[in-house]
Amino acid sequence: ASCDLATEGYAVALGLAAGMVIYPCASRLAQVCKLDDPVDAVAVHAGMGIFGVTMVAFCRPDCEMFQRHGGGMPEQVRFCADDFSIRKQLVAQLWGIFTEIWWTDLFAVFMFSSFAVQEMARSFEVRHFDTASELLSQMVIGSSAQDSPSTDVAGKWQQVANGSVVARRILRRHGWHGNGFSGAGGAPNDVFQLRAELESARGEKAETALELDL
Repeated sequence: ASCDLATEGYAVALGLAAGMVIYPCASRLAQVCKLDDPVDAVAVHAGMGIFGVTMVAFCRPDCEMFQRHGGGMPEQVRFCADDFSIRKQLVAQLWGIFTEIWWTDLFAVFMFSSFAVQEMARSFEVRHFDTASELLSQMVIGSSAQDSPSTDVAGKWQQVANGSVVARRILRRHGWHGNGFSGAGGAPNDVFQLRAELESARGEKAETALELDL
């Protein structure tokens, strides 16, 4: 953060302090807080970044060298001015850190909340896959496949079709026509194949990384 303001010796001191003190402490703090951070991104970018930005206030460039070569860049000239205040600069650096934190947090909350809503919306379909699995189990053991399905069973299939777009597409491939199946006895064309396809779709498209038990 201060590569254009620090002298060579100060830059070495900052690097050693950041690598030998700040990084291990920040990494340990992330572990204590149980952050899911396998590559230590928080320790590197947040911990050492905050340290680097804070230390800018304490940097003092080689003002004599800059004067010999035309004064340097505007920010270097400001740091070399007689009225330069470390206290005021430190306040400015801390305000910058605060601004970065609240902006990042606000953006992250908005972005990841939208992801969570999308995941939850998909996970609501799981209950319909559970219902379909129960109905198919009944058909496999022969309690519903021998005779025409009852109104209750047909209603449950309709709920599955209406509640899950993914399940409805699969059901249509197996004879679903909106009120029931076109197979013998009102059953799907292939109960076992339908069950396999629903189980596959559940794992690929309905269940999510949130692992919600709905």
